[in-house]
Amino acid sequence: MKIYEIVIIFNHNYIIFIDNFIKFFKNYLIYNNFIILKLEKWGLLNFKYVINNNKKGYFVALYFRMNSLYFLKFLKYVKSFSYIVRIFYSVIKKYKNFINKLCFNRIIKKNEKIIKNFK
Repeated sequence: MKIYEIVIIFNHNYIIFIDNFIKFFKNYLIYNNFIILKLEKWGLLNFKYVINNNKKGYFVALYFRMNSLYFLKFLKYVKSFSYIVRIFYSVIKKYKNFINKLCFNRIIKKNEKIIKNFK
């Protein structure tokens, strides 16, 4: 499974639907056994130029782990929503920054116990 980053730009007139879409999106990913790593709401930002007759957009960034076979189907489904202006996506190769610090400390402790047992 690969780690993907998706930045979704919503139409600023449909801010009401954003929270519902994010809840639906989380449930969809969890239902299909995908792992959500990070969710960032960047908020309402101005564009440098007009995109689809819009000067502003609400930005949301999502980082998740998904099987590559389902990713294209997933993108087609997300693009079908009328209140989404643009979608940018990329594959992330380095994902060490996404490990939670508590989880990282547990991994280190387990490795230390294993090393002590072998000595």
